[in-house]
Amino acid sequence: MESHPDIKQFQFVQEDRAKYYIKLVTENRLKSEEIIINHFKTFLGTDASIEIVYVEEIKQLASGKRRLIINNYQKGN
Repeated sequence: MESHPDIKQFQFVQEDRAKYYIKLVTENRLKSEEIIINHFKTFLGTDASIEIVYVEEIKQLASGKRRLIINNYQKGN
């Protein structure tokens, strides 16, 4: 994501086996959304469903850090 200077914060979230969200904090909507999605599909698989979601802010942990990756997928549920 460092190659996209318009991205201030980001977080990658897995919701299901092949369903993902990329949360972004930016000033404006990115023109390069498809480039980012296709980049992630190169290692997640072409069947991956990836959606970009724009948010105001990504919450900080008590430590002041932000989680870059969240996995909400629980196999077997």
